[in-house]
Amino acid sequence: MKTTVFKLIDPIFEMVDENSDLVKEIYIAPTLPAYAILNSEVERSCETIDLMYMPARHEVSIDRIIIDGVNSLLPTEVRSATLTVNYSGIRDYKLLFPQVTNKRLKERLGQFAEEAEIAFDAGAWMSFTIMAASVLEGLLFDVYEKYHFHELIDLANENGAITNDEADLLNNVREIRNRVHASKYKQSFSDRKVSNDLYVLYDRLIKKNWAKKDV
Repeated sequence: MKTTVFKLIDPIFEMVDENSDLVKEIYIAPTLPAYAILNSEVERSCETIDLMYMPARHEVSIDRIIIDGVNSLLPTEVRSATLTVNYSGIRDYKLLFPQVTNKRLKERLGQFAEEAEIAFDAGAWMSFTIMAASVLEGLLFDVYEKYHFHELIDLANENGAITNDEADLLNNVREIRNRVHASKYKQSFSDRKVSNDLYVLYDRLIKKNWAKKDV
């Protein structure tokens, strides 16, 4: 069994009863259908200020997380949640890329993502770095439609998709990926630290709702 976490923001609401202050709070997690979910748990960030708080009852429906019995009087800006999912595996790696409309690109990214997961679990750090970087390059290519990885990194940084530190990490990873060439044998290999730092960013960007992309 594996565990992953989704940060949920920007909910929509459905009334439970016109005579009640309770609503259904609905979040969208586009990549959720990729996971073979065993069980899940929701923690709402506003529970501590919700005077009517009861343990969150939630339902997972495809890519929607529906939280029932929420106080509608709470201000919208404090509404967010964390979904923790225990899952047996990935049902279909292509489902990790719902925003990608090019079928051949989606297929290839799914193949890269599967290889990346196998490599990370095996501690094959260079292999993971190559595959994860390839996934992120493909994701950013789909968003920004530029052909050079360094351009994609710069655009993602300029548009707020990644921070300055994350851009530095990706540029380092981009250079490490090029060390597969024999002439680069004097330069350092990828390692556990780089791979784990990359995995954190990789996981976040895959789960990002790119439907709201600002290019």
